[in-house]
Amino acid sequence: MSVIKREANNLSFRQCSLTQYSLFRSLQVNHLSTMLLTLLLLPAIRRTTASTWAPRIILLTSEVHYWADLPERTAPNILTTLNNSTAWGTANRYRVTKLFNVLFVQELARRLARSPLLGDRSIVVSSVNPGLTNTNIGVGSLSFIVKKLLFGRSAERSAITSVYVATAPEVAKLTPYGRYYSNCMAEEAADLTLGVEGEELAGRLW
Repeated sequence: MSVIKREANNLSFRQCSLTQYSLFRSLQVNHLSTMLLTLLLLPAIRRTTASTWAPRIILLTSEVHYWADLPERTAPNILTTLNNSTAWGTANRYRVTKLFNVLFVQELARRLARSPLLGDRSIVVSSVNPGLTNTNIGVGSLSFIVKKLLFGRSAERSAITSVYVATAPEVAKLTPYGRYYSNCMAEEAADLTLGVEGEELAGRLW
């Protein structure tokens, strides 16, 4: 297995949308399920490191992670606090899950870099912003549908950065891994992900 590309998006405009596990649907679909499946596939992709090709893990996030508001980041258990919050609005709920995607990628990259199981081999871990795409996400909001029709990209155009990160040789040379890509360029992620505080937040979220 050479490339894992994971994308799961749920943007629910219902007042309260919970899964059978009593989790906010957007939190489970956008973050927890994506994180779990990625970790379950790690043994398979780790075996690929024996080849000359550096395998890659790519998680799709969104530029909206820049605007995520996370006062719960100081709580003893961030996920439990968020899931029990009645004030967690739909828009910010989605932004926070996209922030969690970026933090997960950064923390996974750090842990893989320290793993003795990889030796001198590498797994390239990245998060990718495909941009606003004209898909069926957010069908419950007329304003969101109009925004997609006016400014949304086609699925083909939105896939360009993912393909670049999955195949470009220079991506494997740009270390440390865990970088955020948009429009085929590595960019600085949100302030909440940066520095010692960002690393601590990612570790606690893990």
